[in-house]
Parts: sequence; structure tokens; C-alpha cells
Amino acid sequence: MAALLIKAGCQVTLVAAGDRFAPSENGSWTVRPAYQEDYDRLVEHLQRQSVKPVKAIHLWTVSSDADADAGSLGLAGLTDLGFQSVVSFTRAFGRENATVPLDLTVVSNHTQEVTGQEKICPEKALVLGPVRTISMEYPINTCRSIDITLPQTEAEAHDLAVALLAETGLERPGTTSAWRGRYRWVQSYEPLRLEAATTLPGRLQTKGVYLITGGLGRVGLEIADRFVFGCGMDA
Repeated sequence: MAALLIKAGCQVTLVAAGDRFAPSENGSWTVRPAYQEDYDRLVEHLQRQSVKPVKAIHLWTVSSDADADAGSLGLAGLTDLGFQSVVSFTRAFGRENATVPLDLTVVSNHTQEVTGQEKICPEKALVLGPVRTISMEYPINTCRSIDITLPQTEAEAHDLAVALLAETGLERPGTTSAWRGRYRWVQSYEPLRLEAATTLPGRLQTKGVYLITGGLGRVGLEIADRFVFGCGMDA
């Protein structure tokens, strides 16, 4: 992807995960995924070089099929490479570029089940949380998630890179999509009408006694109200 962008005349900065913050001779950087200060320093250095990225492509949650389970990285390692790195970079960018919009594309594998044949890694799926909420915290920013399967040949890798770069230019950010071979799948939702219940759920009993923990929030009080006045229970 970087080679295609450079060939097209784009300015590209590569950032790798490592055990210390450091620049390299070819203009790329290494940051520690779990350390917010590394992302702050990265964005500060880019500012000094008059580099203001308008698009960011996050690829740290792409790994081999053998690592579909937590493996040697464990939950903490995958969280740092996914959830934490996306949140930390967005926060650092927002501090230095409060009025500059950022379009962020998070590319992963093992996070979406489309065909039923994929290996799913729940630890990686944590990254979908910030993907869906970044634009709420930073309204001028946009974010999308793309799930892929690893290409098996150089030709497939080239075609996938072209497809991913094309998707970063779509005018409908905020989507969750998946590429399977030559086909692009987009997650969508359909409304489902919830009919009013006429009887108590099987596990609830009239005049039963139930404990609601954290019950002072709006949801807890609403549930208690339903139990007491709707089901004749003691909560």
C-alpha cells in the first residue's frame, strides 16, 4: 500500500510497533503501542516537519492465521496493538490538530464472520469500539473498519492493496466492511419490531425477590420499575 501511495505522489509516513520510541533514517518511526506519550511525540515531530496527515491507515491488527487466537501476544498485547493504539493516536492527533479532520481506516483480520469459514479472534474485535465512537468524540474525524483475509499470492496482495486504497476514498465513511476475495461485504442493520410481552419470561416469578446491582442509574431504575409495577415483584 505504501509503495502504491508513493508511486502516486503521496507523502507517506510509516509507523511500526516496537519497544522504544525512535525515528529511522528512511523517515519512518517506531512507537510503543501502549504508551500515549509516544503518539504525542510522534504527532509533535510530524508537526515540526510540517506533515499534517489527512488520512491514516492502521494495519496493526492484521496478523497471520496462526495467530488467530491470542497466542503469545495475549489479550494485553492485542489490546495494545488494536484498541489502545487507535485511541492513543486519535487523542494525540486531536490535541495538535483540533481543527484538522482526520480520516482513519482500521484494517484487521479475524474480526468479522462473513462466510462462516473464518477464524475469529475476539481480542482483536476490541478495536471496533473506538472505530464506532471516534466520530462522536471528535465530530470532524471519520473512521471505518475493514476486515480482510490474507492474500496467498503477490497478485492477490496487489489487488487487495488497490481495493483498500480505493475504499479509503469512499464518500461514506463510518462503515464496517469485509473483503473476501474480489467481493466487498458491508455490514447493515434491519429494524426488528419487539412485540409486547404478555407473560413473564420463564426465569422470572411473580412475587420473586431480585437484586439489581448498580441500580441507581436510569437503566437500573427502569428495570426496577418494570419488576415492581409490571410483574408484581420485590426488587
